[in-house]
Amino acid sequence: MEWAVIIPLVIEAIMACLENRDRTEIIEGLANPGPRETLALWRVLRSQGFRGRKLYAALREGLQAMQSATRSELTSLVDAAEEARAAQ
Repeated sequence: MEWAVIIPLVIEAIMACLENRDRTEIIEGLANPGPRETLALWRVLRSQGFRGRKLYAALREGLQAMQSATRSELTSLVDAAEEARAAQ
């Protein structure tokens, strides 16, 4: 999967989360993905045209990537989302 294409969309999803959740809650959710994070990733993948088995394979891969990411990587992702939100 080409995650470089999807990262900007994930950042947009995090930007939407920043309106309702605080920064630490988002980072914790990304480190231990629950239903909210799974659904957000599902929406991003679906908006990119993933369907059926490819959608669920990409979803599994994305959740594994989130779980294996370090806190500093997740913090950098949230920082990028905050910067993009501030630039709007």
